[in-house]
Amino acid sequence: MPHGFALSLSQGHRGAIAQHFQVLIVKMTNTSERYLDRLSCDSFGEMYDLVVMYHGVRVKKTATELEYGKQMKAGPGGSSRSLVQESTGPGESRYDTLYYKTTKPGTYQFTVTRRSPLSCSEKGVIVKSNTITIVVPREVVTNSD
Repeated sequence: MPHGFALSLSQGHRGAIAQHFQVLIVKMTNTSERYLDRLSCDSFGEMYDLVVMYHGVRVKKTATELEYGKQMKAGPGGSSRSLVQESTGPGESRYDTLYYKTTKPGTYQFTVTRRSPLSCSEKGVIVKSNTITIVVPREVVTNSD
């Protein structure tokens, strides 16, 4: 793969987390022949774009989600570099956890995307995961109030 990594998405185990929060596990697998690390080949921290569909219609990001995205792009202290160094070797995978609050009962679909930095790919392509579907029953949302 020319972009150096592949993404897959799965539903995580909730544990003690409230039922109306969905736990999503992102698996990023290094498909290149070199090490990828957060400083040189990661979009300034863990920058995944979570695409959420509710009954087939894309959900707009909240003001909080948009602000968080800006902070992640800026990095710690407003710099555009991450202070954490973590390497993922060729063929290895890294796992990240995302949380999403489902506020209404119904069918949600989740996909993550991520831009491949130009240093990892000549074109800087968008890499997309699989899509997972989660049906939230009415009683889960009703009991969360």
